Amino acid sequence: MTPSPSSSVIKSKSDFRWQDVPTLVYKPTGSGFKNIVRRVVLGHRESDLPFQVRYFEMKNGGYSSLECHRHRHAVVVIRGRGKLFLKNKVHALRPFDAVYIGKNVIHQFHQTGNEPFGFLCMVTARRDRPKLVSPSKAEKLRRRTKAGKFVRA
Repeated sequence: MTPSPSSSVIKSKSDFRWQDVPTLVYKPTGSGFKNIVRRVVLGHRESDLPFQVRYFEMKNGGYSSLECHRHRHAVVVIRGRGKLFLKNKVHALRPFDAVYIGKNVIHQFHQTGNEPFGFLCMVTARRDRPKLVSPSKAEKLRRRTKAGKFVRA
């Protein structure tokens, strides 16, 4: 294993990309998402960093999986417009809005508008894997909440 650099600068490139940071598949196929990619900007090569800074980008009506997990994370929108299903409510998001998602809170991001929706997401480096909301639980959310029509699973 290559040792972590004691410090580094990762230069940005055009169009919300960073030097030597690959574009990755969001999750395995079949995880209930559409038109989304991720880039691990910090914390992938720096093994001594206790957190990761990841960039997610959605295009053309994209959305993340409907999920929850034990770890917390912080999100800062830096591009485009989107919506967030969080705690049975839908929140409109735009650049520089910040979101805190607590432990075991069901959430899902959606791209809206004409341009890609991009956000930085900060999480601990060691964390649990997301737990997808079951189809039956998603159906209950759709039926029981005002925001339910927004849920995709």
